[in-house]
Formats: sequence, structure tokens, C-alpha cells
Amino acid sequence: MAQRLEHDLYKTAPDCGSYKNPETLKQRLKEVSIKIQRLLQQHKHAQVQLIKHGQNLTQGYNGEWQSDRSYLSDRHKMIKMIFDLIKASKPNATKHWLNKLPRMTRYLEFNLFRTAPDFESYNNSITVRQRLQQIATNMYMKKHQQHHHEHVEQVQQSQDEV
Repeated sequence: MAQRLEHDLYKTAPDCGSYKNPETLKQRLKEVSIKIQRLLQQHKHAQVQLIKHGQNLTQGYNGEWQSDRSYLSDRHKMIKMIFDLIKASKPNATKHWLNKLPRMTRYLEFNLFRTAPDFESYNNSITVRQRLQQIATNMYMKKHQQHHHEHVEQVQQSQDEV
């Protein structure tokens, strides 16, 4: 959290001198605070929308085994394994891409965890690459279908207007 705050303070400074200037700190803290409040409101709104549409935030687990907290250290190992696999697959990655990698890794691990029928399937290092590819394919298909649906709605709207 502190690193994120420091990063946001750095980003709001127009130059290095302003970043190091304690006189501009108060204003930059205010800007970051507003940004955080906006993000919290968006998050709260998203949660309300999910609940309103009958979706539980923990919905989608593929069994009861995921509720056991004793798997936390195994999940950290899986996150590291996924991180290393993805990073090795893109040796010339940009700094921007590498900054996004930890978040992407956690998202992928969560999907592996959520969809696995049992711990043994989740923790199977032999099939992890294949399962990650399946998640990526599903994400692509979902995004493609969403764009197609939005396009169809736009076409229908323009036809209705005519």
C-alpha cells in the first residue's frame, strides 16, 4: 500500500524537483486521496451491481476445498510458478508489461484456484501451462463476444433511429 501511494505521489509530480519539494506534498496527497476515493466508490458500485444482478463475489468456486486456508503457502508457490512461466515466455518484455505482470499473475492464479475441482488438480505443475492457456482462450472469447454484442446493439440502435 505504501509503495502504491509513493508511486502515485511520484506520478502526480510534474518533475523531480516538485516530487522532492515538501511544499507540493500536501497538494499531491490531496490529489492521490481524491483518486483513491474515486476508485473505492467505483469498487463499491461494482460490488453493488454484482449483488444486484444476483452474483455473489465468491461465486464460481468449483468445490468446497477452496475454503480451506491451509492452501495459502501453496497458492503463493503457484503464483511464483505462473510469474516465472510468463516472464520466461517474454524475455524482451517492456517495463510497462513487467509492471502489469504481478497483477496478471494473481488474476490467473485465482482463476486456476477457482475452477479446479480439487487441490491435486490445482497444484498439478505438469498441466499448469495448458490450464493457463485455456484461461487465456476463455478470456479472449469472452472479450470477443462482448465486443460483438456491443456492436450488434449499436447497429440495432442506429437502425431504430432511422
